[in-house]
Amino acid sequence: MEILYITLITILAGGVGTLTGFGTSTIMVPILLFFLPLPQTLFLVDSQKSKSRLTRLI
Repeated sequence: MEILYITLITILAGGVGTLTGFGTSTIMVPILLFFLPLPQTLFLVDSQKSKSRLTRLI
């Protein structure tokens, strides 16, 4: 069930970040910390941002 919440948070943060120009990591980190420890939270946020950067290059 946590995976579903994390997926929804990531999609929501990406949508808000796209519409407002606000950083997705600023939205994702505090919310993910409710579910995961800090190292895992930072890994997920970094992997999401890396994938986002790669899609911009293509």
